[in-house]
Amino acid sequence: DAYSNMGNAYKDLGRLDDAIKCYTAAIRLQPQFADAYSNLASAYKDGGYVQEAITCYRKAIELKQQMEGKDFPDAFANLVHSLLFICDWESRDENMEKLKELLEKQLQAPLPPALLTGVAVGRGEAGGASAEEQGALANAVVLPSVQPFHALVYEKMGLNISLQIAQRYAARALANVALLDMPAFRYRSKKPEERLHVGYVSSDLGNHPLCHLTQSLFGMHDRSRVQVTCYALTSSDMSVWRKKVEGEAECFRDISALTHDDAARLIHSDGVHVLVNLNGYTKGARNEIFALRPAPIQISYMGFCGTMGAEYIQYMIADPHVIPREDAHQRYYSEKIAYMPHSYFVNDHRQSSRYILDETDSEQKTRADYGVPEDKFVYCNFNQLYKIDPAIFDVWCSVLKRVENSILWLLRFPPAGEANIRAEARKRGVKEEQIFFSDVAPKEEHIRRGKLAEVFLDTPQCNAHTTGCDILWSGTPLITVTGGKMATRVATSLLHAAELGECVCSDLQSYEELAVDLAVNDERYMAMRSKLEINRETLPLFDTRRWVRNMEEGLHMMWNRYMQGLEPDHIDIPDVVGRSLAYEPPEEGELEQGAAEA
Repeated sequence: DAYSNMGNAYKDLGRLDDAIKCYTAAIRLQPQFADAYSNLASAYKDGGYVQEAITCYRKAIELKQQMEGKDFPDAFANLVHSLLFICDWESRDENMEKLKELLEKQLQAPLPPALLTGVAVGRGEAGGASAEEQGALANAVVLPSVQPFHALVYEKMGLNISLQIAQRYAARALANVALLDMPAFRYRSKKPEERLHVGYVSSDLGNHPLCHLTQSLFGMHDRSRVQVTCYALTSSDMSVWRKKVEGEAECFRDISALTHDDAARLIHSDGVHVLVNLNGYTKGARNEIFALRPAPIQISYMGFCGTMGAEYIQYMIADPHVIPREDAHQRYYSEKIAYMPHSYFVNDHRQSSRYILDETDSEQKTRADYGVPEDKFVYCNFNQLYKIDPAIFDVWCSVLKRVENSILWLLRFPPAGEANIRAEARKRGVKEEQIFFSDVAPKEEHIRRGKLAEVFLDTPQCNAHTTGCDILWSGTPLITVTGGKMATRVATSLLHAAELGECVCSDLQSYEELAVDLAVNDERYMAMRSKLEINRETLPLFDTRRWVRNMEEGLHMMWNRYMQGLEPDHIDIPDVVGRSLAYEPPEEGELEQGAAEA
């Protein structure tokens, strides 16, 4: 156990090589140690060694049954996810059904009412829980084997299951802060002339897709109305994105070394009125800070494409395309929805990716640079491969067979998935040369090469998000199918904000017909592409400054309700600008402005 525990500590620190050595040592000393095999598998998976992870997960499951006569739900859930990650679909339906049954059984265990309501979990108030009761609360929260992020993309797990999983994770955060036994924060009122203080909390303020999208957001706020503080949960990676945010945010604080309670105290002492959670249930999140409620209004945005299931998060920023204004959808979100006009999805392409507009002939990538045939109609999908499922791959293969002079361009994301995809294509009668793979590329090259394809074929079970923006900015049309969960509706939102609603399909059949028609109907295709290329600078999707002004209006609407003593409720944020705002080039030396604090 000592070696395995040491491995866990190293893994938490991100020292995967050391973690792998410790787990291997534990197995060497105790070859029947199922938990050590499972831990080793997770370290391999985090390090990108998916095949090795699959082998170890299978061994862990076998040993748990052999030595203890019982199942190993966590290892099985991770095995299923690892297999999907490389498009190994051999036992997919059977595994997904078994995983759903396992999960439903786990979700039957009741949660302590105090954790569902957030009442009487300790926090030093009179009549609060004793130390023993607090410990019992923490132990009562057994996390489901399926992580919230994974549930978003599993087609057999609907909105109700996603909500229940999220509630368990929210309860765990509450139970953890109950152990701190802190008194509840008291909030001071905001003076009429005082600016609204907005705090952003994220572990991804650096070279990460979220920061690529939000890098200008923090500096674009109207400082006459809004005061902005960024709270970084990770130390600087010295990337240009981190430096940009540090330079442009009015105040930047690195709180990576602070405990949950000290971080919450700092946020509260800063006088933050609205605290924005940019992580949700993603890697690096510290939701315990939000469970301590350092700000009177706390909202979820961007990082996690689903509900937090947490009573300490009052609002979620979305739009009517991703969460329709219907009870059938809203009931599965614990938050009240703040509906943005156009799209909830902010991006920075008009500022940081202008090279697409300004590049010279010598700078432009060509198909020859990637070995892609010049004379083919190129369909592409540059998502991670786990987003592909058999149903959509059936459609893609049908399209390839109907459009003989076409290829499908995918990424080795990860490389271990290529052989499985090629095998699945052969089963469906697709020619070997119609499937083309490239390696993952740096951000700028990734966007540049997107324009070399004719059409991006979206993945309905989990849409292109950041990649969807990349592709549309490059001038390449994208087609999608609108699904039920938020993660299956994001591309619909992007397309409407890009004024390409005609590319949103209601089912797979119409999706296939549109994909084929764009290949054979040159006039329709060129009109669509030209419209996107000509208008992209003025489209609502890429107008970041306009998006920020609208978001500010929404934050003030939330605050006004709070000041009136009203409970949070769904709000429709108006398009306060109502027109495209002209692009404003950054002034020389602008990045040096702002206050960066540690």
